[in-house]
Amino acid sequence: MATLTLPVATFTRQENFAVVESKFQAGNSQVRLDHPESDVIYSVKAPNSTETEMQAYRAFYQARNGPYESFLWTPPGESSAVSVRFKGALSIDHPLGYWMISFDLVKVVL
Repeated sequence: MATLTLPVATFTRQENFAVVESKFQAGNSQVRLDHPESDVIYSVKAPNSTETEMQAYRAFYQARNGPYESFLWTPPGESSAVSVRFKGALSIDHPLGYWMISFDLVKVVL
């Protein structure tokens, strides 16, 4: 399994549990977990990237076939790697002479 080791400036972690709510005609409701693992999405940004870093991000994304293949990534500040895959597109902007790269990762439960 490949590992993403390119520099990351900021990331946001969103965690969500899949909950199913059943509403009854009497007005009350019942809630249960759809599955015990939470869905975790990381929104990652790498502003002020060099052209070499941009090309490396693009090559890594293309080598994984976009959101198809999972890989390992260690979020900044954490000690262990998590299995993730891209969620959607890799966004690359080039304003004012520097590269801004952003993408979302979704945690893969093995």
